[in-house]
Amino acid sequence: MDRDGSSRRPLLEGARALEDLAWSPDGTRLALGGTDYAMGGADDVFVVNADGSGLANLTPDPLPGIWLDRAPAWSPDGARIAFSSNRSGTTRLWVMNADGSGAAPVIDPTFASSERAPVWSADGALIAFVGERPGEGGVAVVRPDGTGYRLFPIRALLNRLAWSPDGRVLHATTENFDAEIFALDVATGARTNLTRHREHDLEAQPLRHVAPAAWRGLAGPAIGAGGATTASAVAAGDWVTDGREDVAILAPPAEQVRLLEGQDGGSLLPLGALDAGPDARGLAVGDVSGDGAADVVTLGPVGLTVWNGGPGGTGVPATYGLTGDGRALVVADLEGRGTAEVITLHDRPGSPFHVSVHAAGAAGELVWILDGATDFSSPVAACAGDATGEGEPDVLVLADDPAAPLVLLPGHGDGTFAAALAAAPPGFTAAAAAVPACPDLDGDRRADLAILDPGGAGLALLRSAGDAFGPPDAVGVVGTALAAADLDRDGDVDLVAAGPGATDVLFLRNLGDGRLARAAPFPAGGSPRALAAADLDGDAWPDLVVALADGRVAVLRNLGR
Repeated sequence: MDRDGSSRRPLLEGARALEDLAWSPDGTRLALGGTDYAMGGADDVFVVNADGSGLANLTPDPLPGIWLDRAPAWSPDGARIAFSSNRSGTTRLWVMNADGSGAAPVIDPTFASSERAPVWSADGALIAFVGERPGEGGVAVVRPDGTGYRLFPIRALLNRLAWSPDGRVLHATTENFDAEIFALDVATGARTNLTRHREHDLEAQPLRHVAPAAWRGLAGPAIGAGGATTASAVAAGDWVTDGREDVAILAPPAEQVRLLEGQDGGSLLPLGALDAGPDARGLAVGDVSGDGAADVVTLGPVGLTVWNGGPGGTGVPATYGLTGDGRALVVADLEGRGTAEVITLHDRPGSPFHVSVHAAGAAGELVWILDGATDFSSPVAACAGDATGEGEPDVLVLADDPAAPLVLLPGHGDGTFAAALAAAPPGFTAAAAAVPACPDLDGDRRADLAILDPGGAGLALLRSAGDAFGPPDAVGVVGTALAAADLDRDGDVDLVAAGPGATDVLFLRNLGDGRLARAAPFPAGGSPRALAAADLDGDAWPDLVVALADGRVAVLRNLGR
């Protein structure tokens, strides 16, 4: 039928039970998955022209009813069709040419896995599907050549997936006994509930060729108590496990982490403070214990401190020693299993810096799984992202070393790294107080580097070329705080910068190719010290939380569209 519901007409008639329907990208053909009883009762993949002519079976069985071939999905160029089939014994992901020739499994058949309900990303670079491995299941992605497999564990997942225009995988679950639609960011593993109401929401499909409404920007600051003068870092996560984002603020002079509990509507309630110890120099929030609750992690000169989250808030701290002077802290899901690892960089007297990785043990404690030496020295800051484009998170290290001011640690996807590489372009230097972020700015599926130099050089962008970075592009924005998030939800990661001496935060919209629009100021209600982006009010739009120099905290709520 037409879009307005008129001109309804039969396309196929007869003894058939067809369930899976997929239009070709040019709209001239329809792929079908199901049973055609006139063709022997086989569960196969068929294709038919838009006028009902030319019905063909693309996956005929050698004998009737042997193979179950279902869920066809066209590649964006219309040249290939992905589908699920049990022809190798278990249900696996297969790809064939659009005429049915060249059918082959995507993933090595010896790899213990089950795959069904495939969907292609808009650029054809990834196929998402419902995946199951021994003991776990969820949304998985893989490249069409079988590389870059990642499984994101999700309980009670329903079968139908879709890619949103911003590159996230839309999926439905009943994990909380109420079917809800979520969006999964396959770069970070972050999931966002898009529906949040009592009705059962079973499936989502994006509307194509519909112009989005204009972004309305950020609301004026809502000011509250609970911040800290000379705050050095802000991080957010739900460690109270009530479905609302909470906020942690590191205040080194007070040797504290100030806690603020998220409330309905995005407001924050002071919750007390944690003892961060002397000379704390790093703060991060993430589920490092593997229990589904966010944890608070700080880095000191000689070790890590972890407060596990839970319904009662943060628990008794656990400390983990380092074999050197802790310099930088990163929390990231290196293994793609939904639990974050803790990566630390530390110096040892008379030797290059080491990289350590701690992961969750059987009882939720951290276990030291890596302590590796590099050939480089003087790390000052780090961030995580897939800089090489190989599908696994890497770590980028800024160093106060003119010989190697930017070091790349290529991730293996199992919590370990390949040999560290000097990745800086000629003439690049990193300031001792540089602030990095690792978003994919130009949409090439490789993490770029945004670096804010508080010393006066301002913000610069370095684009990834795989194992090295291009020359820095100066943006002309100064400050001491930097955050990366898709604030206007157009599918491209934007940047926000702020710093003492100003009373605004500066929104730098990504134009889609890595270039940034002219900075748009939004009042912060005071002089910013540190900031973070987080969905505080649960509407799926990232908000900003800003620690001000006078000890207060400002929330700038995202107005969406």
